Amino acid sequence: MRTLLCIAVCLLAGALALDIRQLQPETRFVKPLDEPEKFTVSEWEQVMENMRPRADAPIVDRMMRQPQPNFAGKVFVDVKEDGRIVNGALAVRGQFPWQAAIIINGASFCGGSLISTTHILTAAHCAPGGLGTSYRVILGAQNVSATSENGRVEFTTTSSIKHPNYDDTVLNNDIAILTLPSAVTLSSYISVVRLPRLSDASNTFSGTSATVSGWGRPSDTTSSISDVLRYVSLPIISNSQCASIYGSSVVISSTLCCSGAGGLSTCNGDSGGPLVYTEADGAKTQLGVVSFVSSTGCASGNPSGYARVTSFLNWISTNTGIAIRP
Repeated sequence: MRTLLCIAVCLLAGALALDIRQLQPETRFVKPLDEPEKFTVSEWEQVMENMRPRADAPIVDRMMRQPQPNFAGKVFVDVKEDGRIVNGALAVRGQFPWQAAIIINGASFCGGSLISTTHILTAAHCAPGGLGTSYRVILGAQNVSATSENGRVEFTTTSSIKHPNYDDTVLNNDIAILTLPSAVTLSSYISVVRLPRLSDASNTFSGTSATVSGWGRPSDTTSSISDVLRYVSLPIISNSQCASIYGSSVVISSTLCCSGAGGLSTCNGDSGGPLVYTEADGAKTQLGVVSFVSSTGCASGNPSGYARVTSFLNWISTNTGIAIRP
């Protein structure tokens, strides 16, 4: 019997907005995040001005592979906890400006992360590809059931690239890239998440506290996804500890796992979303792409599984043109 559950949730196309309004409040205790990096309005405007290409730059230079912007992974709004939330963590607008919502063929829901102005990182099982596969990508959202939100944008794309070694039986190499039809304009609510350094490839990050965000089901007893973006902080565990639960054919070197202690975990609908940690300079860096949970339940206490981003940096760079930090 398979012990894994892909955590993309399939929804009837016409029922998405209805279902997510019928959720019950989150009932699990979630440790809130530390205060995130902040920018004033004038500082943010200066950051945006600094990233504009020089008009006198040779066109060949502007076409060369470019690194992510130096503010990648930063949060540009003043984030405060919402006092209405009891025993849970509700994200405020702009707290995870790289978070993407992805609706596949109007029926299935996944998460993703903005890694450049034209590329979304997500799970391979969220990107089936094939003729006619359509991805509706929503950026800058906090409530996916809202008809509109200030600063929110939407794109539709059919361009997806799955990792060539993706194995849908054991969910190895569960990572994919979507390409937007045009560049998104960055703002206080939309920004790119930082990718790890090449030198991080040998770092297991075991024991590191990381944060995962998404609109997935808030409990095992809820049948539909959350309408509002939520997050939870989880400790990364060793691959050997994770393999003791799922086996070495599932947990390979390019897999990362987080503890599910206390029933805290990802769930259906969170697939493809970002797992990030805070670097010394305060920026959030993506370490994982949400992949699987135990088939015994999201709150079973078993680990959640992710594609380990440090294992795919060269592949990401080749397929996006992003220059990875050394």
